[in-house]
Amino acid sequence: MKYPVISTRGVVVFPRHSTTIEVGRKSSLNAIDLSIVQHGAKLILVSQRDIMKDNITSESDLYKVGTLVQIKINNELSSGSKTITAHGLHRVSLSKFNFNNGQLVEADATILKDVATSRVQETAAVNQISEILENLLDEMQSMPKSVLSSLATGISASDLADIIAHYLPISSKQKQIILEELDITKRLSKVMTFIRKKTDMSKIDKEIDSTVRKTLDNQQKEFLLRERLKAIKEELGEISSKDSEIDA
Repeated sequence: MKYPVISTRGVVVFPRHSTTIEVGRKSSLNAIDLSIVQHGAKLILVSQRDIMKDNITSESDLYKVGTLVQIKINNELSSGSKTITAHGLHRVSLSKFNFNNGQLVEADATILKDVATSRVQETAAVNQISEILENLLDEMQSMPKSVLSSLATGISASDLADIIAHYLPISSKQKQIILEELDITKRLSKVMTFIRKKTDMSKIDKEIDSTVRKTLDNQQKEFLLRERLKAIKEELGEISSKDSEIDA
């Protein structure tokens, strides 16, 4: 089925998650109007490969997997831009992109379904991720604590992978990799890999901060000791001078 398409710069939306974005390009504003009039406020969000590119003139500028979303217009700005909330419905593969006067209009969308391979592997991966998150949630400020509580409600492995990917502070290209992975076990594995990379970087940053602080602390201590020694010498010098005056 064909849907209007909005190309996004650095924004990847996952199913069952909402994102607020500002839309300003003419083709994107047209897509919003078309979605409301003809498609029940549904359209496709898909990331462009080069976020610096203003005009999308070829399907090669876009990834082939995006998200079917339900939109709601929040604000219409004086500049003509609009802010919308997009709620992810399904992963979709895109084909047969239509362009009109060099502007992206719509594309055929096929809903993609999760691939479940091994329930045992899924469960093991979920348990590993849960353990990692419990230990590192305080360090990952972008990850709300509700993610952990959702584990107790029996969230599916697929939803868990997507909810973590939604909040994980990784690049849009890395999020796209997770979006395109249909195999649930592999998706969980990729999420776990990105979590570990982020935590490793966090540890390195902390070590650097600690080293810098120690260096600054040592320099501060040396400075204070030198100043104190200087003051003591000056004080001793004054005492010595006064003693000489008395002796004279």
